[in-house]
Amino acid sequence: MENKKLKILFVDDERKILDGIRRKLHSMRNEWDMVFAVGGYEAKKHMIETKFDVIVTDMKMPGTSGQELLNIVRDKHPEMIRLVLSGYSDQEIIMQTTKTAHQYLSKPCNVSDIKAAIQRSISLRKLLKNPRLTRLVTQMKTIPSLPTIYNEIMEEIQKPDSSLHVVGEIVSKDIGMSAKILQLVNTSFFGVAHHVQSVEQAVALLGLDIIRSLVLSFNLFEKFKDNKVNLPTLNRVWNHSMEVASYAKLLSENFGLDSKQVDYSYIAGMLHDIGKLILISEVPATYLSIRKDSEESGTQLYVKEVEAFHTSHAELGAYLLGLWGLQQPIIEAIAYHHTPSLSNSDCLTPLVSVYLANYFDYQFTPSRREGPAPVLDMEFIEQVGLSKKIDKLQKYILKQQR
Repeated sequence: MENKKLKILFVDDERKILDGIRRKLHSMRNEWDMVFAVGGYEAKKHMIETKFDVIVTDMKMPGTSGQELLNIVRDKHPEMIRLVLSGYSDQEIIMQTTKTAHQYLSKPCNVSDIKAAIQRSISLRKLLKNPRLTRLVTQMKTIPSLPTIYNEIMEEIQKPDSSLHVVGEIVSKDIGMSAKILQLVNTSFFGVAHHVQSVEQAVALLGLDIIRSLVLSFNLFEKFKDNKVNLPTLNRVWNHSMEVASYAKLLSENFGLDSKQVDYSYIAGMLHDIGKLILISEVPATYLSIRKDSEESGTQLYVKEVEAFHTSHAELGAYLLGLWGLQQPIIEAIAYHHTPSLSNSDCLTPLVSVYLANYFDYQFTPSRREGPAPVLDMEFIEQVGLSKKIDKLQKYILKQQR
């Protein structure tokens, strides 16, 4: 955010709660320009007068509710980051926020958690140098799903004897569904925020009733429109992502990373190209033109994306998932999976696992390439102590896949 202060609007119908937040965030006054509005009506007046970066609002308020306020912000101020801070556990109210709030924080909540959520959400914005894409990503409610998988989930959840295990398996096959479910589990939407090992576990934590309601009543998932996208391109992205997830997990285990870092590596591998799905969904013609230019010119696809948008799918995906509250190691691995030397990483992390997994999959399966094959950043590889181990790691992956 350059050197200007971050403008944050806090909204609650109880003045004493706002006063408490104001006192506890007093130390941030030199970095944040904070406005405290009592209720939604007062918040709307402030938004007419001031352009805010972040809104933190309660949900159940007299007059203009938090949900109405979030709808206004999403439609009229799409660049704003939208956080909910609420003590209400009514599932109906919480479900309504799944398409309008980026993160949901439950009261009582430590002010340090509010501070961390705001800082985490805003930290990657500097990577997006295209204001149009910043607004586009901030507005996104969900990532569309492959038509075949969307149909599978709809068919399963409408069965009278639908299986939570089967639902988990279907969701785990789809990048968009997986990302949204991980958002809900990681940001306290339903009071279950904690580390999860897999998408299947995230689905199990939410439970079949919540999943069914989110899909059928609140249209949490949607499918790519057949006339809007190139399905072979989508399938290539999906297949590549699933292989990278598998390889990243194997590599992180080989590196001796702890179980949590192994889980992060797998999830980051699965979601590392989610930014491509944003581009395919929102600017399909431009994306396909860029991909064609990449293939014809022999220039890396992400480089062509930067030329066209001043950012790449890596930063786009990282920004969205940062907004949605996923953990920092996952965000870092996604943001820098083409440019690891730009990160602060100088040891073995999920970023290294995803970076190498992405490289290996393109070596093993040339048909998945979009443009020329990636070239290893040997300076970075040497920095993390793997310069003499690449061939062994590649053989290890091949052996494990047999």
